[in-house]
Amino acid sequence: RFPGGASSQAQIIGEFIQLFRPPGPQTVNPALSRPAYRMLVGSASVPLRKSVHKRTIMVKGAAEPISACVYTPKESWKDKESLPLLVYFHGGGWIQGDLVTHESICSEICARSPCIVVAVAYRLAPEHRFPAGVDDCIAAYQRIARSAEQLGSSPDNLFIGGDSAGGNITAILCHTIAAEPQLPSPRGQILIYPAVDMHMDSESFEEMKDAMLLDRDRCLCYRDLYLGKVTNSSPLLNDWRVSPIFASEESFAKQPPALILSAGFDPLRDDAAMYHEKLKKHGVPSTLKEYSGQIHGFLHFSLLARDATRAFDDIAQFIRGAASP
Repeated sequence: RFPGGASSQAQIIGEFIQLFRPPGPQTVNPALSRPAYRMLVGSASVPLRKSVHKRTIMVKGAAEPISACVYTPKESWKDKESLPLLVYFHGGGWIQGDLVTHESICSEICARSPCIVVAVAYRLAPEHRFPAGVDDCIAAYQRIARSAEQLGSSPDNLFIGGDSAGGNITAILCHTIAAEPQLPSPRGQILIYPAVDMHMDSESFEEMKDAMLLDRDRCLCYRDLYLGKVTNSSPLLNDWRVSPIFASEESFAKQPPALILSAGFDPLRDDAAMYHEKLKKHGVPSTLKEYSGQIHGFLHFSLLARDATRAFDDIAQFIRGAASP
């Protein structure tokens, strides 16, 4: 399961994950995996920070209003100080994850930056397959941007971010913004172990085919539930709204500065590296931080992994450095 070089933190996380999964080959049933995911991350992540104010709002979705959570540093909330605003899209393979599973991640980013975080509960597959979730996130971003001042920020101080599937959506949204000038441009994008090429055939996918938490077979199950049954020859996988690595050269040249986080023992490691290189090729400032001894999803396990604390600090530093004065 763990080739040489995996950190002791990652090994502890891996053993912890096995407590929540039965032995043997895994099939993904969203009805079972959704509550299991909640229980898993809830058992190893820090609770909502006492210094963070949280409230739930409704925002515009593509088909109907959807829920979102707003995280605000309490002192800034009282002082009405204008802060950067991060619109955050959760991970979970497009089929699971929600406002509960990512509360700890959003709370930590909010407190450490400090910034306002608005986490969006987009529609999930297989009940709502592609492009429903992407369309929800585009509509939600547009509404949140228009409400930035009411939320304590401003339209010129926006950031977009997400982990895993949420990183995929973040990259797609940034390319959508490049093509639609009526959408306000973010000051930066934060891609946390993102999926950017849905062919899922990179060297790291082969090397990490049996990885903890996220193995190749699980990735392919997620893909099929999200897109419907596809093969690697399907033209859909070359669509930039599915695989943002295939966006146009012109679109890449218009991308905002990026912070990309990856894990050394993650099938998506090469996705992060390839996207970083493509951004740099087009003159976009991009920073790649690889946590070489870690596994996919390690930011969830802040009670078990010191690397999660380092990652939150890297995110906070990026937001502080790119935010408007």
